[in-house]
Amino acid sequence: MLEPYDGKLSRTVLRGEEGRKPLALPGNKERKILMIEDEVIQKVMMILTAWNPLGSRGSMISDLDNYRTEAIDILCHFDLSKNNTAAIVREVINQAFDLSLSKADCASVGQEIQRLIN
Repeated sequence: MLEPYDGKLSRTVLRGEEGRKPLALPGNKERKILMIEDEVIQKVMMILTAWNPLGSRGSMISDLDNYRTEAIDILCHFDLSKNNTAAIVREVINQAFDLSLSKADCASVGQEIQRLIN
């Protein structure tokens, strides 16, 4: 279900039917449905919160929730066969917040998330 903008600085997000619970993700035909563990989501949230790409603008976003949605999006796009985590972080954060971060801006965060997942 898509939630529309609420007039404040926020963004439209895709949520599962049960709100902010971990999303069931369809994988390749060979894979079964994958559930992202909340512990992993929490760790990625901590990495993103420490990095805080929004800076002081973060306090203006009512549904930021310590970058939970973005952590889930990054994990959903993560491909174990490629080391492109910085590109995924850049794409997710730039789209979510209309930023223009470069891959270099996201390199250290991408490496930290890559180490966490591997």
